[in-house]
Amino acid sequence: MDKFMKYANFFYTTVGFEAYATASRPPKDSLRNRIVFWGNLVNLAIVGSGEAIYFYLAIRAGNLLEAVTVMSYIGFIIVGVSKIFFIMWKKPALSAMVQELEDLFPRGKVQEAQFHLEDYLRSCSRISFNYGLLYFVLIWTFNLYPIMELIVFEKWLKIRIVGKTLPLSDVRSLEVE
Repeated sequence: MDKFMKYANFFYTTVGFEAYATASRPPKDSLRNRIVFWGNLVNLAIVGSGEAIYFYLAIRAGNLLEAVTVMSYIGFIIVGVSKIFFIMWKKPALSAMVQELEDLFPRGKVQEAQFHLEDYLRSCSRISFNYGLLYFVLIWTFNLYPIMELIVFEKWLKIRIVGKTLPLSDVRSLEVE
């Protein structure tokens, strides 16, 4: 069953914790996981604080559009941290559910062939990989919008000259006198 869960397990490992433990996959509490987990939380706190400061400055300067844009980023941080702590809180229930699924899972080559497990695994892996790739392109296109704008309009379509921009706006315009 670990073959079906490899992407989820990889994701949780990169965040720094394990979402579940089963008889075949006992819990591991390593120093590396704790360092990665707390490093991620500290990073989120720093980024969230910076975004909150930017939001405050944007509101004071009257830039409502900038403020609303930053509010969505703050919302992503709140939702992400909430999801992490909810999964950690519900780990025993999640572990019990995954153990039940593991008990139902086909054992041995004969049962795997009977249920066409290899076909489903290949299909699941292909869908998961393509979804991840699409999401990766979406995030990088959004985060690197000025570069994408330059590549598409000026280099590829040769339509116009793209001006210099920062990811959000010129921070000096947010200074309040």
